[in-house]
Amino acid sequence: MKKPKPPYNEKTQIRAALRMAWRRHPNLQIVLKRDRIERPYVKKDGSTSSRPRVFYKCVLCEQEFKQPEIQIDHDPPVGPTPGSKLAPPDLTWDAFIDRMFCKPERLKIVCKPCHSRKSKEDNARLRAANADRLEQV
Repeated sequence: MKKPKPPYNEKTQIRAALRMAWRRHPNLQIVLKRDRIERPYVKKDGSTSSRPRVFYKCVLCEQEFKQPEIQIDHDPPVGPTPGSKLAPPDLTWDAFIDRMFCKPERLKIVCKPCHSRKSKEDNARLRAANADRLEQV
């Protein structure tokens, strides 16, 4: 049996559309090109392929990974969507978009396990700050 669809949420749809646009943003391509590591591909017969193997180095664990195993991390993190429970009351969509579509210097390549761990830490920090803010009210 299928799960029922959740009710339509405009903010979720807007965030999804922004993430889709981010995947094609030139700054993302700049970071991928900047941090690209090319290694010659040696075939079984000892000859080298005309196309090199491409790797990226995680800035946190410093191991090398292929592109499907990496993610681009924003520093500082993009954070919550405006109007969500974790968002500060003064957060606007313009500020959210500015943080998402930032300069290449604020973007770094991390492997998926490191990105997951870092995101959990960032979210825990955000929840703690949010709890402190709500206690002061």
